[in-house]
Amino acid sequence: MFYYETYRDNSIYVARQDCLSTPHFHRAPEIAYVIRGEKPIRVNDTLYLLKEGDFLMLMPYDVHEYLPSDGEQICAAFPPEDCAEFLAAAKNLSLESPVFLHGEFTDDLFAHMIQLQEKKNPVFLRGLISYILGSVLQEGNFSPKQSAQQDLLREIFAYIDEHFAEELTLQSVATRFGYSKYYFSRLFNAHVSANFSAYVNQVRVYKSIPLLKKYKISAVYAECGFRSPQQYFLNFRKATGKSPREYLAERKKHD
Repeated sequence: MFYYETYRDNSIYVARQDCLSTPHFHRAPEIAYVIRGEKPIRVNDTLYLLKEGDFLMLMPYDVHEYLPSDGEQICAAFPPEDCAEFLAAAKNLSLESPVFLHGEFTDDLFAHMIQLQEKKNPVFLRGLISYILGSVLQEGNFSPKQSAQQDLLREIFAYIDEHFAEELTLQSVATRFGYSKYYFSRLFNAHVSANFSAYVNQVRVYKSIPLLKKYKISAVYAECGFRSPQQYFLNFRKATGKSPREYLAERKKHD
């Protein structure tokens, strides 16, 4: 399963550690550089093993998962407004391989990524982002996109992301996009390793996590579309392997 992670679309996110995540995607690019050791990262349907000095470029809506390792990486995700020129230039392009092997090019990108961690003014940060993404656009092997079906799926994911707190059924969303629920179900199941309701509930779980840091659990579950605390707890453990309190305690160790 994977979900549309939006909270990192609101500001620059930079982390230097052994980066971990469940499968998710963004509206804007994300990049990673392996500082030490090796790092397994799954992108769409392919598992890549990046080695020290390798650089990873994740295009908008690439489903990616950072798996555990003994190494260290620096990862950065950007808000769409800070990379608007890149998004416009790459709108109809697909990157043939997301991995750039270690060399002068990746070392140069790493030097600029390090500066993203520093407290710089917004103009300087946008300049760094433009340099990094422009360099990838210049050096990467891009080809024209050919899948209209992928664009449809992205619209569906975005719709779920926006309306997750509402009552979403297979029938209602299929009707919204002009399909029978049988065709819609086949389309969805062909690209997502979960049925429709399980995916929606996982989105709701991850939408609830930022709220858990501010409000009591009893006030969160209904805001995210769950009908009862029991349904919320069950789906939270399915998605994360932990209870809400256990999950928050674990995250505090890494934040």
